[in-house]
Amino acid sequence: MFYFQGIIIMQHLPECQVLKRVFFLMLVLPVLVFLAGCQTTAPYSSPWSFPYPTTDRDAPREAADVAPPEMDWRTAETRRGLEVYYHRAGPDAEDEMQYHRGGVSQEVLKPPSGTPEFSAIRRDRTAPPTAQPGEVTVALLLPLSGQHSRLGQSMMQAAQMALFDLDSQAVRLLPKDTKGTPDGAQQAALQALDEGAQLILGPVFSESVKAVSAVAAPSRTPVIAYTTDWTAAGSNTYVMGFLPFSQVIRIVNYAVHRGYRDIGFFGPHGDYGTIVMRTLHYSLQQHRMNVGKIGNFSPTEPELHHVVQEFLEAPAPRRGAAENFPIDSVVVPVGGQALQTVANMFSYYNAGQRRVRFLGTGLWDDPSLAGEQTLHGAWFAASDPALRKDFEDRYRENFRRAPERLASLAYDSMALAVVLAKTHDGYGHPYARNRLVTQSGFAGIDGIFRFRRDNLVERGLAVLEITRDGPRVIDPAPDAFHFASN
Repeated sequence: MFYFQGIIIMQHLPECQVLKRVFFLMLVLPVLVFLAGCQTTAPYSSPWSFPYPTTDRDAPREAADVAPPEMDWRTAETRRGLEVYYHRAGPDAEDEMQYHRGGVSQEVLKPPSGTPEFSAIRRDRTAPPTAQPGEVTVALLLPLSGQHSRLGQSMMQAAQMALFDLDSQAVRLLPKDTKGTPDGAQQAALQALDEGAQLILGPVFSESVKAVSAVAAPSRTPVIAYTTDWTAAGSNTYVMGFLPFSQVIRIVNYAVHRGYRDIGFFGPHGDYGTIVMRTLHYSLQQHRMNVGKIGNFSPTEPELHHVVQEFLEAPAPRRGAAENFPIDSVVVPVGGQALQTVANMFSYYNAGQRRVRFLGTGLWDDPSLAGEQTLHGAWFAASDPALRKDFEDRYRENFRRAPERLASLAYDSMALAVVLAKTHDGYGHPYARNRLVTQSGFAGIDGIFRFRRDNLVERGLAVLEITRDGPRVIDPAPDAFHFASN
């Protein structure tokens, strides 16, 4: 109405130029102030992001904005600190103190046949007992035989280490062999449920997870699966694998912070490439940016160099090297040999890391990539390897070989099962949803993590650069989650 009246006044007083200008400023100035207030340089906050130390690193934060993980088992020191937490959390503090001061049984938890002996873990303290009053029963479903037995056995050993590290008197472990198949996983889950499992850890592979979820659903037994298939999450199933969502948003936020404005996508056909591209598009939109250019390929494509040449809009090599490209950086969601092939093709067309920065996901969390010179200088988002170094060193000492990369998932999930069991007050289910889905989350050997309301894991990630000496952290992982991001 005021605006309408202003127009009428301007129509009736055309000769009052001064009044006209003053009135125009009165109308426009509030709008400009409002728009200025809507634009901010604050870091983008989405369901998959939280404050990273790249932006406003030294700015103070309100205590209510962040939630340091309440349960932290990353180091020997933090594991000792958990003992105090256990004493506070128990229904009878003095009884709990006596419980933890007391000795533990010499009996060793026996692994299933075909798995390395649990006694291979050389510790100064004795092994936990197989049974205690008030214990909880946790099943661990892994491919302990068959094609993926090496992976399964490595994850089993990591879980056993977590039991020892956290004095697991409150947990009885039921290891079950899935044989690496959906049918085997379903049978293993049925056996575990018949034996009283209150929580199922595993299995690893997508179809096996879906088979286990189906048999666990009627009893509402929680399943914490190691798959990276986000579609397997829901109902009573939580997905703990290394998912691409937070990895993409983390690396994009960092690249934008470092001044990259034309970020492209060059990825494989298929579900993984599609979800990475959509997440990239979504993330860039929050910065009022668009994907610079999109290219797709098949990792087995024999004529990949033609696809790369077209994507880069580069002349044929014999006509001279290109100086300008349509992008200044590119997300390439492949790993291993496929990644090395793509990097070589980009370098062939004069689009090395100094001209077009490669950005990657956790698929690049592979020390062997340090040997590929064309990848030196590329960035990717993943867990800080320094956090799991102690675990890897102790694993080598105990088992005389390096752990499989997914072994850390087994360690953290078993540690989570132990701390939730030992802090259970006796009311309700020890693995109830409100205990698994928390804003503050947990701190494990792969960094901080928490389960979202959609049952997908969210992680605090570092940004790493590939160098000839291996991956180097160039931006550290956050040590707490932001409440607003949940």
